[in-house]
Amino acid sequence: PLLTRDIELEIAPACLYNGLGIIGWSPLAGGMLTGKYGDGRETNEQGRFAGGDMGKWWRDRWATEENYGATAGFLRISKDLKVSPVTLAIAYALLPDWMTSVIIGARTLDQLADNLAAGDFVIPDDYREKLDEIGRASCRERV
Repeated sequence: PLLTRDIELEIAPACLYNGLGIIGWSPLAGGMLTGKYGDGRETNEQGRFAGGDMGKWWRDRWATEENYGATAGFLRISKDLKVSPVTLAIAYALLPDWMTSVIIGARTLDQLADNLAAGDFVIPDDYREKLDEIGRASCRERV
């Protein structure tokens, strides 16, 4: 949940209070956090942002200037930590005590390996703070 944090306001506290688990959806933000959509200046005809009604829905949800800026910062951290952005995104999504699991998906064995590596990857505290700030800044811009 790096790029959308609204679940933290009411849903997560209600689930914790009632002893319910949460399974996170789209920890890669529709592919944004993989870096495959670049900085948003060029159209990428692959992935979820491709044409059609569903592509428009994904673009409308994720393809914002704030999210492209947050993604750039996220990718710098991934590079600093020498870890796949997929592994970092999923590991970050799993951090909150209210997150039970996340939905993952992979088309290749390499993608699956990056997804599964998140279960063992420990984000150093100083980088977690940087990721938290990226997420907060991205959400602040939309309020």
